[in-house]
Amino acid sequence: MEDVLQDYYTNDLRRISPGLACGDFKMENNVGCFKLLVDKRGGKVTKLIYHELSTGDKLELYEFDPPINYVLIEKIYESKLENSNALPEHEEVILDAGQPSLRLVFFGKSAVVFYWKNGTFHKIWTAD
Repeated sequence: MEDVLQDYYTNDLRRISPGLACGDFKMENNVGCFKLLVDKRGGKVTKLIYHELSTGDKLELYEFDPPINYVLIEKIYESKLENSNALPEHEEVILDAGQPSLRLVFFGKSAVVFYWKNGTFHKIWTAD
């Protein structure tokens, strides 16, 4: 988690972005973007969506209730995802080599990874 914060504060946005991450997440030679949506009145993040650029389709993946301030997204390339040791069940997911997924990072709290498998996006809690 500390390396993410260091990248964020040194403006190394090749790896992370406060609110936008694009790539071929479905491994179908098609670019889509994850976007954090912010409420203009309150200035807080309200939703995480996936926007398929070729079709214009948008899929809401996560809603922040209540809206929050301290969150960012990070595109990652880990082929093996495991949930947090703090959770009672052990879950492990193997992705295709080179397949990107998206880490949603809650500052000081936890992290969730969204990945594409079997025709839909899934999520796995990877840190607490």
